[in-house]
Amino acid sequence: MRIRETIRLLVFVGMSLPYTAFSQTSAITGLWRNEQFGYAMDLELNKDGSGIFEGEALRYTVQGSVLRITSGGEITDYQFKVEGARLTLSGGDLDGLVVFQRPATQKKDGPSTQSYSPTSKEILGLWSGDGEMIEFKPNGNCMYGGNEYVYKVSQGHIIIDTPAGSVIFQYALDRGTLVLTANGQTSKYTRPDGYEADQSARASTRGQNPRELVGQWCYMKMSTQSQTSRCITLYQDGTYVYAGENSMSVNTPELSGGTSSQNSDKGVWYVEGDRIYYDSPTMGKGSYRLEKRNHPKNVNDPMIVLDGEPYVTATRRSPWR
Repeated sequence: MRIRETIRLLVFVGMSLPYTAFSQTSAITGLWRNEQFGYAMDLELNKDGSGIFEGEALRYTVQGSVLRITSGGEITDYQFKVEGARLTLSGGDLDGLVVFQRPATQKKDGPSTQSYSPTSKEILGLWSGDGEMIEFKPNGNCMYGGNEYVYKVSQGHIIIDTPAGSVIFQYALDRGTLVLTANGQTSKYTRPDGYEADQSARASTRGQNPRELVGQWCYMKMSTQSQTSRCITLYQDGTYVYAGENSMSVNTPELSGGTSSQNSDKGVWYVEGDRIYYDSPTMGKGSYRLEKRNHPKNVNDPMIVLDGEPYVTATRRSPWR
């Protein structure tokens, strides 16, 4: 499962559930452990309504004696009772009573052994995989899909805060590959080609991703027998996605038909002076001369011109002044 899909699921679920006040959840928050089946099962319930059960992220609310848990898109209601350091669950998908105990070293309001840090050096930087990119910055912010989120790291978990709540991923590094797991689904990410050697150069150009250029820009050329379209989306985090398509029709007395081809790319970009630079895992590094012009026929449509090739804005924005 991609990070985007997990976050979308959380937003959908989070918007559909009522907010639970601290006073309603204070008795149940913290780390709980069940060992009645011969092995340890940990249930962690945080003050903000997020939690983890057996490594999978969940959301929960409390209404009276009902504990509502949402995990993997499924909502289950349990009857619960807290008696000192003992939590008893019943109903829902349980066949009987399941009893959890607070670990002896844990305080009521949370696990004393849980230690969160803003960042972890081993995951810092840009990662690419599954057709997407994610960047963990040293300031505790995470850039993904053109959006910025706050994240923190704890004992093999990455917690990403979204407007609807927290998304929790298990993570591991396997010979240079970042492996993220949530809801039983795993995604793998690697560094873009040449990233390690180019980190100092990218750091020196940080901030050279002008907000006025962020968005989608498209080039189109049409004739009676062919059509070419190319679109590039520039993100504020310094990444880009490119998609192109060419098609040609053939109509003669002997032959009727057509051909088409598609290509795509992704990487990082920045601007210095009058040039826009790119670093692509497939195309390598390069640059284009960058000009800002308005469309000659419709001046309300701004364009960026790359080595003389015009790309018109695909979203509404003010003309260049």
